[in-house]
Amino acid sequence: MRRKVIAVIRQLHGAMVLVSVLTGVSTLLALFGKTRETYFLYGLLILIPYAVSAFAEEKTSGIGLFLLISIASTVPAVFFAPDLLSKIVFLLLSVIIIIIRIAGRVKDGDTILTIPTFATEILFAVFYILGVFLENSLMTRVNYYLAFAYVIFVLIYMNFSSLEAYLAVNREVENIPTKNIGRTNNLMLLGYLGLTVTVMLVVPFFGLDKAVRAAGRGILAFIRWLSSLRGEEAPIETVIEEVPPQESMTPEGGMFADTVETPLWLEALYHALTVAIGFVVAAIIIIGIVLAIYRLVKAFYRPTKENSDEEEFISDSDDKEYVPGAGGVFGRILERFDPSPNAVIRRTYRKTIRKTKTEVDASDTPREIEDAAKLPEGKERTVLHELYEKARYSKDGCTQEDVQTLRNA
Repeated sequence: MRRKVIAVIRQLHGAMVLVSVLTGVSTLLALFGKTRETYFLYGLLILIPYAVSAFAEEKTSGIGLFLLISIASTVPAVFFAPDLLSKIVFLLLSVIIIIIRIAGRVKDGDTILTIPTFATEILFAVFYILGVFLENSLMTRVNYYLAFAYVIFVLIYMNFSSLEAYLAVNREVENIPTKNIGRTNNLMLLGYLGLTVTVMLVVPFFGLDKAVRAAGRGILAFIRWLSSLRGEEAPIETVIEEVPPQESMTPEGGMFADTVETPLWLEALYHALTVAIGFVVAAIIIIGIVLAIYRLVKAFYRPTKENSDEEEFISDSDDKEYVPGAGGVFGRILERFDPSPNAVIRRTYRKTIRKTKTEVDASDTPREIEDAAKLPEGKERTVLHELYEKARYSKDGCTQEDVQTLRNA
């Protein structure tokens, strides 16, 4: 139960942050069109791509399906937005959410959308103070209640997380009173939450908004007082002497002669070099983008778990170096053009087997596949077999020298 509550609070954290940001976004959009309340209500549709992308990040195996599901979830927020500007803004916010999800999946860790912490209260406080000075009732009310609810959620999250960590460390201890510890912890937590709720309900009756305005006026008055301490300084007049232009002379005593025209062959060479340099730069950029996408697809890929079995690999690199069909269609396309020695050798092996048009079973060993394909015994088969096994099973993988050895054989 505690683990489910922790998971729910982690997702509620990001949703509350988005709602707080939407109060500021709706205020800015109101300068160009409808009321801020209207934009705020339509902006809540962003929670759809937020929730759907969280589900896709957890359940999908490749980045292709993840992007398809996540992009489709942005349609409601963009379609129902009241005007073009809000459509663009809501789309940008949705794209930012998807990018954050991708970053969290790639590094397999937490992001700003999944880390509940008391520091988030600063965000709510900033928007609350801005709402007070702008006399924006939407911004003040929403952020106050968000801060109120967030304190409760963070207290529960920190308490349950600490308790889970404690129980995990002492899991092997015999006769540990797990149930009694849980009951005692829940009673203490209820006491803290009751005190927090009481304080948060009483504070508005003391005129919190008036106190914020008074503090703001005091800060402004202090700034004016500091500026008044600086006496008025008489401006210093500077006289700039005008220097008459002088005529440039050539060594022969005359004015500069007409510019010599550039030879045609030099202009042609200049244009050719410009085109060549531009082509090289463009090729480097394209290659860099392709490699970045390739690495992103491989890092994003995660096999779908069909049960609770723990997945283990022979070496730490086996789960990243090569994943068959990683990322679906995109993975297969990138695999075909992968220049690494391991990929080259494995492609050569597959092409050699496919030339014989032999049907093989996925559970067959390399030796059984070669026998089924009726590859002739000899040096060529031995080299191909050894290098394929090295590319597939070894920790360090193959090198360019191995690729050259295969080509020579």
